[in-house]
Amino acid sequence: RTVKGYLVTGPSRLPQLPQLPTSGELQLGGSEISVWHGLFAPPGVPPAILRTLETALSRALDSPLIKERFGALGIEPTPAARRGAGPLTALIASEVPRWKALVADMKITPE
Repeated sequence: RTVKGYLVTGPSRLPQLPQLPTSGELQLGGSEISVWHGLFAPPGVPPAILRTLETALSRALDSPLIKERFGALGIEPTPAARRGAGPLTALIASEVPRWKALVADMKITPE
């Protein structure tokens, strides 16, 4: 099977596929889609435990093995990954209305 790529939906070109333009370069406004991951904890977790988790995550992201494996997949952890709940909360707050509007526009309903 052959797969042909036409564009990258993220904010920048992928090092593995530098010939593919981004949706922004093609002036497809509003079509940027990035995959993101977050580490969540239930409300009320003591700050000391959250700091321990944040430190462990930061060490993992600095690991040469993780950097190598993520790099092979075209994944680069953003600085927000190292700044606690604020940036992730802001990201989620911006993503929910965007996807809610898309689901409504396309009349997508759960089965």
